[in-house]
Amino acid sequence: MNDVDDPIITNVGTNAVDYTCVTFKPDLSKFKLSILDENTIEVMVRRTVDIAGTLDSVHVFLNGTKIEVSGFEDYVKLFSTNISENVTNSTIPFYCNVNDRWQIAVALSDIGYQQISFVNNISTLKIKNRLHVFVNSLIENPAFESQSKEYLTTSVKNFGSTCIIPESFYENFLTNSDIIHHLLCDINQQHTASLNHSMKRSLWDLSKLEDATDAGTKNGYNCTLIVTEGDSAKALAVAGLVVVGRKQYGVFPIRGKLANVRGMDAKLDPDGSHIKGLIVNFLHMYWPSLLKANYVNYFITPLLKAKRGSDVKSFYSTKDYERWRAENPDSVKYSIKYYKGLGTSSAKEAREYFTDIERHTIRFIYDGKASDESIDLAFAKNKADDRKIWIAENSKLMLSTTTDSSCNEKTFSEFVNKELVEYSQLDLRRSLPNIMDGLKPSQRKVLFTMFERYERGEVRESLVNTIVRLAQDFVGSNNLNLLLPLGQFGTRLAGGEDAASARYIYTSLSPLARAIFPRSDDKVLKYLMEENILIEPEWYCPIIPMILINGAEGIGTGWATKILPRCTREVINNVQRLIDGRSLQNMLPHFRNFQGTIEETSPYQYIITGKVSYRRLRSGLKATITELPVGIWNNKYKEKVLDFVIKNGLIRNYEELHTESNVHFILHVIDKPLISDKKQIKILNRLLKLRSAASENSMILFDEKNALRKYNSMEDIFQEFFEVRRQKYMERKEYELKAMGQKLKFTENQVRFVNAIIDGEIIIEKKNRAEIIIQLAEKGFDSNPMKMKTSLNGSRISPDFAYLLDMPLCRLSNEEILILQEKRNELWRQFEALKSTTWKSLWSMDLNVLSTALDKEERKM
Repeated sequence: MNDVDDPIITNVGTNAVDYTCVTFKPDLSKFKLSILDENTIEVMVRRTVDIAGTLDSVHVFLNGTKIEVSGFEDYVKLFSTNISENVTNSTIPFYCNVNDRWQIAVALSDIGYQQISFVNNISTLKIKNRLHVFVNSLIENPAFESQSKEYLTTSVKNFGSTCIIPESFYENFLTNSDIIHHLLCDINQQHTASLNHSMKRSLWDLSKLEDATDAGTKNGYNCTLIVTEGDSAKALAVAGLVVVGRKQYGVFPIRGKLANVRGMDAKLDPDGSHIKGLIVNFLHMYWPSLLKANYVNYFITPLLKAKRGSDVKSFYSTKDYERWRAENPDSVKYSIKYYKGLGTSSAKEAREYFTDIERHTIRFIYDGKASDESIDLAFAKNKADDRKIWIAENSKLMLSTTTDSSCNEKTFSEFVNKELVEYSQLDLRRSLPNIMDGLKPSQRKVLFTMFERYERGEVRESLVNTIVRLAQDFVGSNNLNLLLPLGQFGTRLAGGEDAASARYIYTSLSPLARAIFPRSDDKVLKYLMEENILIEPEWYCPIIPMILINGAEGIGTGWATKILPRCTREVINNVQRLIDGRSLQNMLPHFRNFQGTIEETSPYQYIITGKVSYRRLRSGLKATITELPVGIWNNKYKEKVLDFVIKNGLIRNYEELHTESNVHFILHVIDKPLISDKKQIKILNRLLKLRSAASENSMILFDEKNALRKYNSMEDIFQEFFEVRRQKYMERKEYELKAMGQKLKFTENQVRFVNAIIDGEIIIEKKNRAEIIIQLAEKGFDSNPMKMKTSLNGSRISPDFAYLLDMPLCRLSNEEILILQEKRNELWRQFEALKSTTWKSLWSMDLNVLSTALDKEERKM
C-alpha cells in the first residue's frame, strides 16, 4: 500500500470495447496477518455480493468466479428464507424500482425488524418488528457518521432526490404477504401474556392513589377507579368506600395527571361539567376504546336539599327544585341547603350516597360518530370557529344545571351539547363584560357588596384580585377607578403585579361611584337570585357608558374582546350631545395621565408612542425616556429592551429616576465616530421600541338581554347604551312618581285623621281598636299606602291603619298640625315637579352632579 508502481499502458485493437476493471488483493502484512481468518473471508464475500447487487450492469468476480447477481432485485431475493414449493413464500421480498436513484424492497421478518440499506453502494447498518426492509439509494455528496460509513448523516433535503413509493406497492405488499396475519397473532400473544402476567401491586409514583385491593390482579376487570377533583372530593369518596368496600373500588384525586380511569366523580355545577369534559377528552384522545365500550360513568350528588324535621328531599337540578316548590305550597316551611361542591357533603351523607350507588351513578353511552364529533367540537384547537357557532346557537345563558336525575344514562353528545355548553357560556360570562355597566360578574359582585353593605366603611380581603384591579389608578389601568386604593395597590413599574398582600391593604367606595351609579336607579334594576337570596343585578345602569371609560379586555371560550378606554370628559360631553339630539364626536383612545401620543392609522387601528428626547453633552449623547407605550411596564422594558440594547453595544448603561407613576430612564449612548448623531438616533428609535400597535377589531360584549354580540364601532356601543339608559330613566321616573304618590297619600291621610279627630268626625274615646278601624273605613281612609296590598301568594291582606292609630297625641297640637301640613305641601310640590320633569332633564342633572364630583376629585390630585 506504500508502493505505487508506474502505470502499464498498452495498445488495444480497433474493435475493443471500453471498460474499467478494478481488482483488489489484500496486503496481509499490513495487518500483521499471514492468512485470512474465516470471519474476515465471510465479510469480504458479503461485501462482494453487496457490490454485485447494488451496481446494475457491472460484472463482479470473486477469486475468478462471477457473482451471479444481476441487480438489486436479484440481490434481495437472496434473503428469502422459504423458497421451496411446499413452504409458504411469505418472506419473499416485494421489490419496487422507485426511480433511477431509489430501489426498495419489503419482506415479512420472522426474527424482528431487519434492514439492509446502501448509500452510493456503501452498506449503512445503523439505520418494526415484523419487517425486513431493503434500500438501495444514490445520494449526492453523502456524509457519514464515521469512516466506517455505517450511518448516513446527510439531511433529507440534501439527498438530491426524493423517494415517493407508489400506493400500488403498499397495496401489493399488504394483500399478497402474510404481514397482517402475523401482526394480529403477535398482538393476541402480547395481550394474553399481559393478562397472565402477575402485576406489581404498588404504584410508587401515585402517592395519593388509594387503589382497589383487586386492582392489577386477575380480577382487576371488576374494579372501578373513582377519579375526583381535589382532596376534599376524595375524602367524600373514601367515606363512601365504607359502604361498597375497598376490594373493587379505588380513589384517585386528579392533580394534572390521569391514569387507569374507569369512572369519575364530579360536582353538579358548570365547573364540574368542565372537569368531566376534560377527563372525557383525555380518554377520547388516548384510550377511545374505553368510551366505545361504555366503561366511563360519573357520580352525582345533590345540588341542594330541602329539610323539614326528619323529611329530607334531595334535588339534583334547580329545575327539579323549582318544579317541586311550585307544586307544593308548604315548600316555604322547608329549610334549604345548597351544596357548592363535594366538600360540602358530610361523611354520613357520603355513606348515604354510596348505599344507593346505582341512583347516584350515570353511565356515559358512546353513540358513534355523534360522540366523536361532539367531543372534537368542544376541545379541538382547529374547531374554534365551529365552537363559536355552537355557543352562539345556545347564547341564552342557562343559570342552572341541566342534569336529569331521573335518567341513569347519557350519551357523550348529549353531555357536550346540554351540559358542557353551559360551562362555555358561563366561562364567556365570567370573561367578557356587559355593554351596560362594563363589568364582569366578579366586578359587579364587588360593587354590589360595596353599595349595599360597606358604603361608609372599608372592605378587606374579598375577591382580592378583582378588588385590587377595580382600585388601581396608574397609567394603563383605570381611567376612573370605582374603588379607592388605600395602600399599595400596584404601580406601572410592574403593571400592578407589585400590589401588596391583601392583609396589608384596604379599600372603600370612590366618591365618584354613586355619581356614576345613582342610588335612585337601584329600585329599577333587575336583581338575580342565588340560593334563594337576592344578589347583584344582572347589570348596573351607569349614567355614562363605563365600557368606554375604562375599556375592556377578556378571553372566553371561542371569543375574545378588546376595547380601548376613552376620556371621561369626552364621554360625558358625547352623552349630553345625544341627549340634545346632536351627533357623536369622534373619540380617540385615552389613558389617564399618559404623556405619549395615540394616532389612528386606520379605523380602530392605533399606534401608541412613548416619549424620548436626545441631547448631546460633553460626556456624550444621552437619551431620556419619559413615557412608555401603554401596557409596557418599566421592569419588563428593562429586561426585554434596554438590556438587549446594551448587549448590542448601543448604550453603555442607563439610570432610573422613576416615581411610582412617572417613567424616567436616562440612557448613556456609546459614541460611534463613524456614525452621525442623526443616524444613531434613528437606529436607537427603532431598537428602543417606543411604538406599539393596538386595535379594536374584536368588540364582543353581552348586550342588555345578556346575549353575546359583536359591535362594529364605538358608535354602535354608544347608541345601544344610550337607548337602554334612556328607557331606564323613564322607568325610574315612573317608579319615583309611584313612590312619591304613596308618601303623599300617607301624609294626606294623617292630616285628615288629625283634623277628623279635632272636628269630632271620628270618635276614639272609650272605643276599642276594631270599632275605630270601622270608622276609618267608612270615612274613606286608605290602608297604609306604603305597604303592599297583596301577600306573596296573591291573596289580599287585611287593612293596615296602624300608621294612623299609632300616631302620638302630640300630633293633635297646633304646631304639629302645621308641620304635618307643610310636609304634605312639600311632597305635593316635589310630586308635581317630578311629574313635569323629562328624562332629558333627569339625565342632564345627573351628568352635572358627576362633572362637579370629577372637578372636586381632580382638585385633590
